[in-house]
Amino acid sequence: SVRLFEGTRASMGEVSFGEDTPTAVDEVFTDRDHQAQLQHSPQSHGGDVANFHGHGGDGDVGTVELERFFRYVSEGVDEVLGRATQRPMILAGVAEHGTTFRSISDRRNILDEMVTGNPEHLGARELHEKAWPIAERALRKGDDELQDRYHQLVGTGKASEDVAYIAQAAEEGRVDTLLLHPAPTAADGQANLIVDEVDALIAHTLRNSGSIAVSEADDA
Repeated sequence: SVRLFEGTRASMGEVSFGEDTPTAVDEVFTDRDHQAQLQHSPQSHGGDVANFHGHGGDGDVGTVELERFFRYVSEGVDEVLGRATQRPMILAGVAEHGTTFRSISDRRNILDEMVTGNPEHLGARELHEKAWPIAERALRKGDDELQDRYHQLVGTGKASEDVAYIAQAAEEGRVDTLLLHPAPTAADGQANLIVDEVDALIAHTLRNSGSIAVSEADDA
C-alpha cells in the first residue's frame, strides 16, 4: 500500500493521496502476475519522508514497472505537497528503491540520507523517530546556509529587515527568498495568530515566483 505522512518536530500524521494515485503496483499493472506493494510516506514542517518496500509473487517487480509506479507516486506527492515546498523529503526503504525514486523525481528537496530497511511494519511514531533526526540535520544545515547568505548580502542592497522595503520589493517581484522566523507561541503552546503585513509579503513573494524559508534554528 501507499501511505503519505507529514510531520513536525513533535509528531507525524497521515495525509491522503488524491484519488488518481495508485496505492500499489498491482493497481497499475493488473495484467501482470506480480503482486507488489510499495509504501510511501513523507514527514514535514521542514521535512517530508518517503519510504518504499516491495515484494512480488514469483519475483521482484521489474525495473520498468517499478519506475512507472514511482512516476505515479511522484506525481501524487506533487499534487498533495505542491512543487514549491522546500521542506526536505526523506526516503525510507531499501537503498535501490531510493536511488530509483531520486532518478525519476525532479524534486530537489529529496535528501541523500535515508532511513534504510523495510518500513512495512513501521507506524507513524517509529517512522518519526527514525526520520526526524535526518530532517533536523538538514534543516539546521539549511538554516546555517541561509543565515550566512543573509549576512553576506547585508549592506549590499540585496538583503533587508525593513518590512516596508521588503513589501515593496515583494510586490515588484524582486524578492528571491523571504526568510521568516517561526511564529511565537503563547503560554499554552499554541501559535500566536498575528495578522499583519507578513501575510501580504508571503502572497506577493509566491505570486512572483519567490520562495519562502522558515528558520528552524533555536537561536533564530
